[in-house]
Amino acid sequence: QMSRPELVVRGSGFSPALIRGLVSRPEVAGVTHVDGQLHISLRQAGQTADLVRWIVSQGSEVEEVHKASVSLEEVFFKLVEEDGE
Repeated sequence: QMSRPELVVRGSGFSPALIRGLVSRPEVAGVTHVDGQLHISLRQAGQTADLVRWIVSQGSEVEEVHKASVSLEEVFFKLVEEDGE
């Protein structure tokens, strides 16, 4: 079961423009914004300080950041769940 590294950022000021900017970054595979949290799927594990610095530089308030690992199966079930709503 493969998993993709994920960065979870809790805060505020996550605009649609910020999310578009994140998605266009080469290290980012995808972004979801749920309940004041950004879930940023990364293409590979690695340093994330530049990414967090960039989010702050765009005017967002970052309160908490942590790394997680999400299985592709979990992502699939989440997408199926959202599609059914």
